This record gives sequence, structure tokens and C-alpha cells, in this order.
Amino acid sequence: MSQINFRINNEDMKVAKMISESTGISLAEIARRAFLKKLRPERVEIAFNLLKEGKCGFKKAWKISGLGYNEFLSEWIKKDAKEVIPEEMIEAHLKWALDYDIKKLMKNSE
Repeated sequence: MSQINFRINNEDMKVAKMISESTGISLAEIARRAFLKKLRPERVEIAFNLLKEGKCGFKKAWKISGLGYNEFLSEWIKKDAKEVIPEEMIEAHLKWALDYDIKKLMKNSE
């Protein structure tokens, strides 16, 4: 778990306290819900932009989007998204695959 701290003016604090007292929801929870609600519409676009720029992969983009798995796949298809994999990573994985001793996976290896 992590924490975000921010300041608000006194009038906003009075309003937040009244809402908290009348609903029984903590100030922290009210702030968290407001923060996440404001970002919800933008999260999908942010996720797919990061994916397109190669700054994250499929799984991280899915998490950032805040969508369920099937919803994310639908967006993926609508946007004709592609995962950008840096050339260095492709080369490193290829080298690992070519150098790997497959005999380690065989049941009766000698």
C-alpha cells in the first residue's frame, strides 16, 4: 500500500468533513474515490498511449486502464493495438532461447 498526501483550502476541507460526517465515509476514502473517479475516463487512453510508446507492456497497460480483462481485450481490438518490444529485449530473449540447453527439460536427460 502507498499513500498520497495533498493540500486543500479550508473551505473545501469543511465541505469534505461535512460529507464525511453525514455519510460515515472517511476523509481519506472520499479523496481516494474522487481521485479515481476523475481519472477513470482518462486511464484507458493513458494506458494505450504508454503501450504505443513502448513504455509498458500488455499486462501493465491492462492494469493502468482499470478495465476488466475482457473489456481491455475489446479495447485492444478496437484500437488495433500492438505491443512495442524494444529491439534489445528481442535480441536478449533470442540469444537466451538459442543458448538454452533443451536437454534440461527432457525427462531422461543425461
